[in-house]
Amino acid sequence: MAGSVGRALGKLRWAGEAFAEGRLTTDAPESELLADARRWGIDPALLQDDDEEAGLWEINLPALEAFSVIGTQWRVLSLGEGRLLYTGLDYAAAAAGLALAGLAVPPDIWSDVQVIEAGALGALNRNRMS
Repeated sequence: MAGSVGRALGKLRWAGEAFAEGRLTTDAPESELLADARRWGIDPALLQDDDEEAGLWEINLPALEAFSVIGTQWRVLSLGEGRLLYTGLDYAAAAAGLALAGLAVPPDIWSDVQVIEAGALGALNRNRMS
């Protein structure tokens, strides 16, 4: 995707999954590990998570902001017996939502939004097909 050239796509996919699973928050309580590190004077930066895809870089924030505005505009198929299949964002509704929010999304940011969408789709559809 054009906007993601030179960027770690995994971070954007992680953001989509975290959004879909309700893990995307800035007010999470401090972990016990970080609290202990602070108590004992250990630099918390030394305790970085080994999962390079977790978390988000500042450069990804414009795409995440745009996605958060349109994150309710999904196309969903009913498969019967209460099963749903998320097929992707409704791009016409997404364009309207972005315009109403006053957000101009250039093509490079839009391609990053699509990577977040792909991550969210994977999480939303996980275990829904069985």
